[in-house]
Amino acid sequence: KIDLHDIVKENIELFETIATAKKLLIKNEVVKDHWVNFDRNILNLTLRNLISNAIKFSHEGGDIIIHGELAEKSSLIKVIDFGVGMSKDVLKTLQGLQTAKSAEGTNNEKGTGLGLSFCREYLQKAGGELAIDSTHGKGSTLTISVPQRAYRANSFSEPVTTHEAA
Repeated sequence: KIDLHDIVKENIELFETIATAKKLLIKNEVVKDHWVNFDRNILNLTLRNLISNAIKFSHEGGDIIIHGELAEKSSLIKVIDFGVGMSKDVLKTLQGLQTAKSAEGTNNEKGTGLGLSFCREYLQKAGGELAIDSTHGKGSTLTISVPQRAYRANSFSEPVTTHEAA
């Protein structure tokens, strides 16, 4: 089981030096004890890619917000930046099956253009999803969706099971 607040905190800490150099503030708005049962490696890979991209495409002195919420059947982790955003053509490429071309960041940072494609593929294989919403010139919100499983109120170690009467 993974506490989303903690895994987000760990990933933010990996980027502290880079964010500080760009005068960015990364806010962890995921509440403590928001538990999910998901592949830790895939979640780490995806969070690192999304945080890295948010830093890359944010303007110096900007904010990045990582927000968590519980939907009907899933937990959502949103990485929100207020940077350069993406054009409709870039969004169409990212949401299609084509390989995206890398774009330079606000400080000429380089990339391969493959990160989001890999993240989406790995998330889907594990039962999750990645949604992208962006407006050119205003920023982006990338939402990780992972299936939510119910847990006993006082024990996060045992899934709740239901038995229907015959």
